[in-house]
Order: sequence, then structure tokens, then C-alpha cells
Amino acid sequence: KMLDNETRNNEVRKRLVDDIKITNPSRDDIIKYKLWNECNKVCPYTGKSISQESLFGKNPEFQIEHILPYDRSLDDSFMNKTLCEVNENIHIKKGQIPYEAYSDNPEKYEQIQQRILVLPYPKRKKFLQKEIELDEHIQRELNDTRYICREVVKYLKQLGIYVSGTRGKITNELR
Repeated sequence: KMLDNETRNNEVRKRLVDDIKITNPSRDDIIKYKLWNECNKVCPYTGKSISQESLFGKNPEFQIEHILPYDRSLDDSFMNKTLCEVNENIHIKKGQIPYEAYSDNPEKYEQIQQRILVLPYPKRKKFLQKEIELDEHIQRELNDTRYICREVVKYLKQLGIYVSGTRGKITNELR
């Protein structure tokens, strides 16, 4: 599977160089290209066509977007990413899951549900979630992080360094 993904990324890199004239494609360029093809060059949220220029130009009108916000889901996988018009992402979706952002507009939410039918099932499932369900993997990661933090604080205190742990909300505010 990893070899398949590497082969696919190399094909995309070649297309970006040959067809779109990006001399040194970044990881984000490769992801954008794959997402662009996946959604049939149409923004799942707005239904607007995504041209090559509007995605890869100097002032892109579309960007990579997390379906379930990363800061709430900790999911940075390809299956949690799609493309979204920049203004839509900033002013309408605003770090919410699709249901939270669009359920108060049933007509628009229904249109989104129709547009996502071209996407793989795991992505469609994320689009339709009514709340963020942390899967077992993420729950384990969070538990491991909590444990590691406690152990680091204990170790540093043994060295005579005063450290206190904080809640994630405080870390978020510091960011």
C-alpha cells in the first residue's frame, strides 16, 4: 500500500511538472492535485468549479480543508481532507464539521450531500457525522499523550526543575 501511494505521488508530481508547470511540487501541491481529481474539480461545499489557476495560481481561491476540524479530531489523514473555497472555509465552515456549519440551511446541506457522492465512503461518512466521534486510535493517542506528559513532569521535578502541566485549552490559547 505504501509503495502504491509512493508510485501514485510520483505520477502526480510528474503531472504537476509537465502539465501545470510547477517546477518543484510540494507535498501540499500533490495532495491538492489528488483531492482535485477526487472531487471531480468541484468544491464539495459550494459546487463551484475548481480551475487549475484557482487551485495552483498565485492567489488560490481554493484550499485544502479538514472535513472534521483537525484541532477537534486530531485527524490529519488524507481521508479527512478535501478542497474548499477559501471564503467559504473562513466565513461559513469556520472550523466546524459540515453538519454544524450547514444543518441550519437544509437546501445547501442537501446539495453538499449530493456532491459528496463521488467521494470515497470514508470521506462521505465524515461529511455526514453529526458530532465528532473520536475513534479508538485517537483515544489511545490522547491517553498516551496524557501519560507521557505526567511522566515528563515527574522526571523534570526529580531534576529540580519546577514544571506544571496545563490543559489543552490553555495550550490552544497560547498558540
